[in-house]
Amino acid sequence: MVRVGGRPERAGRDDRGGSRELEARDEISRAPLVGDAIGHLERERGTFDVILNDIDKWQYPEVLPIARKKLRTGGLLITDNMLWSGRVLRKRGDRNARGVQELTRLLYRAPDFHTTLLPIRDGVTVSLKL
Repeated sequence: MVRVGGRPERAGRDDRGGSRELEARDEISRAPLVGDAIGHLERERGTFDVILNDIDKWQYPEVLPIARKKLRTGGLLITDNMLWSGRVLRKRGDRNARGVQELTRLLYRAPDFHTTLLPIRDGVTVSLKL
């Protein structure tokens, strides 16, 4: 067990049974956790297994072209707040609601993604890159 944020957490183990705590802490300390998420994602090298999209809702549609490039085949684009407290059902929503609506349209029309909406809390889409 290690302390993370004052509470005990289990430390991961590598294949040889050693702790991966130091490796994890190093990665977290270098992670771009604040700022321009889209820019950070564009600059990252390589591909990803999972991209979690939880940025400003009006920017949601901008993530899809980047996810196309950055997700490996079989990777997941997970997007939070896709029901946006019901505001996505309004014809004339604010710019955040319009961003969520547009990403929803794009994902369901995308031939390279298979998307499902999970009605968990405020809605989560899970999009499998084909």
